[in-house]
Amino acid sequence: MSSILIVEDFVTDDRKQQTSRRASLIALGDVFVLFILGWFLTREIYSNQKIEDCVLSGRTNCVPIDTPSSYCAPLATIAATASSPADPKPASESNL
Repeated sequence: MSSILIVEDFVTDDRKQQTSRRASLIALGDVFVLFILGWFLTREIYSNQKIEDCVLSGRTNCVPIDTPSSYCAPLATIAATASSPADPKPASESNL
C-alpha cells in the first residue's frame, strides 16, 4: 500500500511541475510580447517627437513627401527603356 502512495505522489508532483512549467513559459511569452510592443511604441513616439520638434521650430521640410511618380514608373516607360539601349553606338563605330 505504501508503494502505491509513493507512485501517486510522484505522478501528482510531475503534473504540478508540468503545469508550473507551462505557466512559466506562458508568462515568459507574455513578457516578451509586451517588451516588443513597448519597443515599437517607443520608436514611434521618438520619431513623432523629432518631426514635431522640427515643425515647431518653424521649418517646412521636416518630412519628405513621397509621390507615386517617385517610386512607380509607368509600364510604357519601363518597356521603352528595356527595348532600346541607353547609349546607342554610332553606325561608324559598329562596323569596325
